[in-house]
Formats: sequence, structure tokens, C-alpha cells
Amino acid sequence: MVARTWGVGTFVRQPPAGVPVQFLARETGMPVRRTDIEMAAVLAEGDAVDRLAVAAGHPLISAVQLGFGAGNVPLFHGHILVRSDVLTLRITRQG
Repeated sequence: MVARTWGVGTFVRQPPAGVPVQFLARETGMPVRRTDIEMAAVLAEGDAVDRLAVAAGHPLISAVQLGFGAGNVPLFHGHILVRSDVLTLRITRQG
């Protein structure tokens, strides 16, 4: 599980898929079995410069999240850009 704080310094390109994963499971009846999150360092450009109030070339974190249900069926996809100077990441493994 990756916990994120949404707000200042976070530019959501799409709705934050998976923010409450339990909500998705409850509303669709399709529980999320697995999520993959890929993070990469990128430099600010284009509309992210204005939306995140940073200079062009400012270091950002790009995160793509994919959620899968039973049988590896894809359920959701999300992409966010986060300012690297305000990122807090907590990873908790369960099970």
C-alpha cells in the first residue's frame, strides 16, 4: 500500500485512481487483488510547470498506478505528477 497526501504539490492528470481502493471494491463488487505503482524521476515541462507552480526543469516524481482484480483483470489506471520537494512516501507491506 502506498499512502499519499493529495493537495499542494500534487497535479493529478486523471482522477486519483485507487485513492480509496475499498470504495472501488464496494461500489463495483470487484475487489482489488493487486496494485502496481511505477515511479520515475522526470523534469517539469508543459502544463505541469503552471499547475505545480515550479520552474521548467524542476524535478518531479511521475507515478503510474494500475489496479487488478481476480484473474489479473485490469480495473483502473491513474497517473500523477508530484513535486519532489513535497513528496512523502510511506510503504507498508501486509501479509
